[in-house]
Amino acid sequence: MTGPKFHQILSIVLFLIILSASISAGVPGTIRYQGRLTDTDGTPVDDNTYSVKFVIYGSDTGDDSLWYSGFQAVIVTGGLFDYDLGSFVAFPQDLFIG
Repeated sequence: MTGPKFHQILSIVLFLIILSASISAGVPGTIRYQGRLTDTDGTPVDDNTYSVKFVIYGSDTGDDSLWYSGFQAVIVTGGLFDYDLGSFVAFPQDLFIG
């Protein structure tokens, strides 16, 4: 199959593939978060596993929680940790829209 009709169909198929990829890319499955856990003096905490909760708010006031991880076990080494947000509690599909 060749000719203008073939190119038109191919263009439509490519458009649909690109569209579906951009829609599915709207909300990431996880976001890698890295942080430093310290005591009140700014000294890194001891190496251990700590129970940490992560929250994403919709404003600076912090009174409109959009996503909450629940308490998660986080391994801290030298005061540093990383955690994949969304790995245990999935993000809502509309979390990062508008």
